[in-house]
Amino acid sequence: MSKRKKIIEEVINNFQVMKNKMHTKTMVSGSHAITNSQWCVLDIIDRNDNISIKEVSSILSISPSATTQLVNLLEVNNYVVRYVDPSDRRELNLTLSKKGKKHIVSIRKKHVAIVEELFYALNEKELKEYLKLQTKIISGLRPTA
Repeated sequence: MSKRKKIIEEVINNFQVMKNKMHTKTMVSGSHAITNSQWCVLDIIDRNDNISIKEVSSILSISPSATTQLVNLLEVNNYVVRYVDPSDRRELNLTLSKKGKKHIVSIRKKHVAIVEELFYALNEKELKEYLKLQTKIISGLRPTA
């Protein structure tokens, strides 16, 4: 195995550790545990109010039926409100409920605190360099088919 591939495997492992730490401390803690997939749906709805299930499916690159299952659970737990689009009665749109909005704010606050903890070992200069490298990686991503 090449040196570059070994480094990339280490990066993957580090990403997984960071992701698990964030998920465990935010979504799993408390009485209102949600999955990472449910968090993604809530986040998309928060950033795109009155979005259709079809649009959420497209953003997540999953089937509309899988999205509907996620939305159903969020709706049962009163995080999401589903309603008929007045301009196209065949479409169902989504918005966050008051409880969903409060939950998003709470999770984002936890995310910031956890990320601060994750990057505690970096000084400000190193953190800026990390952000610069991360931005470079993201800008170089190829569109998926």
